[in-house]
Amino acid sequence: MSKSTSSRAISAAALTGKQPAGDPAAAAKALLKIVDADNPPLRILFGQGFYPLIQQTYAARLKTWADWQDLSAEAHGNHEDR
Repeated sequence: MSKSTSSRAISAAALTGKQPAGDPAAAAKALLKIVDADNPPLRILFGQGFYPLIQQTYAARLKTWADWQDLSAEAHGNHEDR
């Protein structure tokens, strides 16, 4: 399965609630590692296969923000006019 096909399948599964169930014991073990970490993440993905989907989503967001960066700066206004 290609990455894009895999991402679409994961996305569809997530939307329909048919993603494969994970192992609660493995999730608990992973969560305890986060709790004990010196610098724990604010957010983390549990499960397999979701990272490519998230990566694509954020790449698209970053591109949109970059494309509209000039307008964003314009919206801030010119403080010298005040």
